[in-house]
Amino acid sequence: MAGWSDIKRWKASNLDGFIDAIISRKREAASVADDTVAITIETWEGEGAEAAQSTLTSLIERGEKLQDNIQYLLTAASTAQDGIGDVETLVLEAQSRADHYGFVIAEDGSQVTDPELDSWWERFTSNMAAGQSHAYAAELAERKGALKDTAEAVSNALSRATEVDQAFCDALGRISDDQVTAGMAAGSGLIPGLPESPSTEEAAIWWDSLSKDEQDYYIETYPELIGGMDGVDGWARHEANEARLTEDLEEALEAQAGGDDSPELQAQIDEMEALLGSLKPADGEVRQLLLYEPSTGEDGNYHMQAAVAVGDVDEADHITTFVPGMTTTVHDSVGNYTADLHNLNRVAQGKLDAMGGGETVASIAWLGYDAPGSPTNMVLVDSMEDVMPGDVPLIIPQGTPEYPQPPLIYSVDPAIVSPARAEQGGENLTSFIEGIHDSRTHDTTNPAVTRDPHTSVLGHSYGSTTSSYGVADARPGTVDDYAAFGTPGVDGGSWNMNSGNNYVMNFENEELIRYLNNPLRWISGIPDAGGLGVDPSQDPGFTTLDPGQADPGTAHTQYLDDNSKSQSELADVVIGVAGNDD
Repeated sequence: MAGWSDIKRWKASNLDGFIDAIISRKREAASVADDTVAITIETWEGEGAEAAQSTLTSLIERGEKLQDNIQYLLTAASTAQDGIGDVETLVLEAQSRADHYGFVIAEDGSQVTDPELDSWWERFTSNMAAGQSHAYAAELAERKGALKDTAEAVSNALSRATEVDQAFCDALGRISDDQVTAGMAAGSGLIPGLPESPSTEEAAIWWDSLSKDEQDYYIETYPELIGGMDGVDGWARHEANEARLTEDLEEALEAQAGGDDSPELQAQIDEMEALLGSLKPADGEVRQLLLYEPSTGEDGNYHMQAAVAVGDVDEADHITTFVPGMTTTVHDSVGNYTADLHNLNRVAQGKLDAMGGGETVASIAWLGYDAPGSPTNMVLVDSMEDVMPGDVPLIIPQGTPEYPQPPLIYSVDPAIVSPARAEQGGENLTSFIEGIHDSRTHDTTNPAVTRDPHTSVLGHSYGSTTSSYGVADARPGTVDDYAAFGTPGVDGGSWNMNSGNNYVMNFENEELIRYLNNPLRWISGIPDAGGLGVDPSQDPGFTTLDPGQADPGTAHTQYLDDNSKSQSELADVVIGVAGNDD
């Protein structure tokens, strides 16, 4: 049984070479099997013909058995790699929390201790005697909760490691004992060799193991499945999603021509046309539709979801995923954001060209969650009693201590100040960015491009909160750089981010966004206990970038303005040189 010191060394990437070798053997076995089946002995006669037929039949059966075993081994290895990735994430979560609080994890993981607990109790009791125990009581409770969470994370990591190790050993045993059948090799999923509800690693490995003819077949036969499967190559997802979008638009236009003049149908047509229009390349660049999920009207998919890449995610050396915030919809936003990313790419590419090396960049506008409504729709009220039912109050101080003025009180949609949609969107984002990473890691068909591109995530406004949940849950190595800008708060803080480098950028005259973090802060008297997370500008684990100056009235929307200083700072994040001295 693996102990804590053992699983800290587990790396999913250590299986990459092994999996590549299995895929290579699978292709060789398929080629040999095809050649064997193509052998014809129909013109043979006599005993020699019978012997030859018997030998040929045996060869074909042995070839099929070999392919079944190879496929079964490939599936087992991909499942093991996915499990090891889970262990890596759990280990990092536990170790990061332990390092942040100063906890000590035993070598075998049997216990987690807090060496500073006694001193915290002393501070608590001494302040209690002085009548100032409230703050220390809250901090002590937080610390005890973190200790419990760390111990649970260690236990979860050890349990998952045991599961992964046992499952892989069992699979190897079945192969060794010649127990693998064709049904076992095919698996229980919809498509042979593809696990049911595959992880991004399993999907990427399965896709890479297919021939081009097989890939084309699945794109045409299962466009919804392939287009929505994180881990599949960008070109394939684009072909599947664009075909679905085009077909959906044609059906909607036919329905309208048939007499359906409902505003709901017109809105759907407008949104699909906006998305299709965003795929038209500017200056010959590649555009890829990596996500297309029509609205279901249900929680989590109330609005259409989409992701459009500006640039080729299958070949770019630098890939960034941009997560927008409040008011974002495909209908209103996808055209503007793809235009912004086109400009961002131009600036980033210019910097790369000046550095030499021939590297390229791709940026993704990720609209893969239901963003909350706009704070510009907030209603200014006269008093707390006038806050509308179902809303929460947003209180913004006015004046100065020398010249005090009554605060402004707004009635606000609670979704804006709740992390609920950010958590939901973050889960979607984690799968998406891991899928991009895995599709490149497991691409053995294009040796000319790097299998380890530099990756980044850019989160704006409420999208910074959403993206922080996505980055926090991503496997180690998925995200190299993370930037939150115009941010009301991030999940946990820098210690919780599974990214190499963290950056924050806010205009100085953008106080409204910070107030949105905790609309009750001025009532409670707790200045930084925000509902949307930690203020990264106060976190030493985030490097502060300088956005320059902006119009106070529109600062929040100016970060991606073309030729601005803030755009240049974000371009540095995209190419991995942010925070370097000029």
